[in-house]
Amino acid sequence: MKLTAIVAATVASLLNYSTPAAANPMDIYNSLNVACRGGSGDSIETQKACKARNEYAKQLPKLGYCWRDGQSNADSYWQRGRAKRDGSCRK
Repeated sequence: MKLTAIVAATVASLLNYSTPAAANPMDIYNSLNVACRGGSGDSIETQKACKARNEYAKQLPKLGYCWRDGQSNADSYWQRGRAKRDGSCRK
């Protein structure tokens, strides 16, 4: 089983919904991010989504993505590329 499929299955189980095993890694991350940022902070489902997003984000460098820092958090984003050990993009 490919790493993407394993991660997708883990994320799906955390959120109690089905995610296609072949889903685009950024689609999965963006769905989790929307669920995390758009939910009520004291909701168990929101907390699950945030935890799943954070755990999934740790896997993105292994899937060929790196974190590009912007001037603010809103300007930062994941992009295709080789990551340094901390997950940030190589220059």
